[in-house]
Amino acid sequence: MKWIILTGGDYGEAAFSSEYLKEIVPGDRIIAVDSGANFAWQVGLQPEFLVGDMDSINPAVYNKMKEQGVKIHTYPRAKDYTDTQLALKLAEESGASRIAIMGFTGSRLDHVLATLYSGIRLVRKGIKVTYVAPEFRVYLLDGILQLAGNPGDLVSLVALTENVTGVSLTGFAYPLHQATLQLDKPYAVSNQMLSDSAQIEVGQGIVAVFHYE
Repeated sequence: MKWIILTGGDYGEAAFSSEYLKEIVPGDRIIAVDSGANFAWQVGLQPEFLVGDMDSINPAVYNKMKEQGVKIHTYPRAKDYTDTQLALKLAEESGASRIAIMGFTGSRLDHVLATLYSGIRLVRKGIKVTYVAPEFRVYLLDGILQLAGNPGDLVSLVALTENVTGVSLTGFAYPLHQATLQLDKPYAVSNQMLSDSAQIEVGQGIVAVFHYE
């Protein structure tokens, strides 16, 4: 089951709205995270859940969500986890097999990194995690990824665990075969796709695959 998490970060220019909406298909379950509900309202999406401390949501949007029967989970501002982490926990406990996180970028690099690293535990539990931004995507990978794109697309790999072994890249300007990527020595940055498809394989460990489309 696929879950969409609309966080309270940057969604880019209005022109990118259609790119986000293409990710959402009937049957997907949606969680809005605090001010992520503002984006949902703007593009006509009704989430199933609204999660957070509600310190940045537009009050009018909050009232509309409440009127429409959205399930609201309100938390105090003083808490151990971020609103997005609470949304990820809800999706996990509800049986998610795939999670797409949107609007995760912005001026708070600490939040961006916390959201990215929060996916590691989910991947270890067999959940596929993708992050969607206006101009790029991030896939957390611990196996094989068939990447669709265009010739010249930039792709970077960043290790998220201490040693990522058995890394092979096929269909790239700079191929790798059974390489090891280290957490403290990233070198698989700014590769390029040679055609409209490429393959990334990881033997052990987890990498973040950044795909700039």
